[in-house]
Amino acid sequence: MERNIQNFEDAMAILINLSKHKLESLTMEFVTCRTISFLKLSCPINLTYLSLKISTFGLIKLYEIISLLKLLKTLIIIESGRYEDPLSPESSNKINQLIKLAISIPISLTRLGISFLVDLTGYEMFYKEFSVPIQELDIYISLDDDHLKGIISYAEKNRNLKRVGIMRFNHSCLDGHISNDLYLKAKSLIPIIGETKKIKHFVNR
Repeated sequence: MERNIQNFEDAMAILINLSKHKLESLTMEFVTCRTISFLKLSCPINLTYLSLKISTFGLIKLYEIISLLKLLKTLIIIESGRYEDPLSPESSNKINQLIKLAISIPISLTRLGISFLVDLTGYEMFYKEFSVPIQELDIYISLDDDHLKGIISYAEKNRNLKRVGIMRFNHSCLDGHISNDLYLKAKSLIPIIGETKKIKHFVNR
């Protein structure tokens, strides 16, 4: 199995290296720390669309390449793996790396889609440090009021935000996970709030 993974990574590295000067859109389903390393070396700088389903070990190195993609318009990051204990050293380290990621995202970005395997604190820290004035934000997890408050705080500092997509949004409103009062407050800042846009990665959270 490990050999198959390495063969896949090697093949992707060759393809990306051959097309790096023309490549504008890249979607990858299995991204590891090793994948990030070869992306950093080949760095397809003309990318405007990047969509990754990425391992935790790949995620904590992702900031190393994101800052190099100066033309990036759309970034989708779906973390695959398992949730860490919020009190564990691994969880603290991941949050620190998410902060680095938030800071490294280029100013060119207009749409961000995320799904991290962290608790609410991790998302709150990410939103706090993320200062790019994107127009669209997709959250590929189910939300509650506490998480929506974090998005509202981000929207208050980024008045360019025009749309927020929330996974299973209609269900969350119906079952009371998102209160009507908080939804109305969010709507006063964000013109469009609804379901997430479809992506090629499978997400079940």
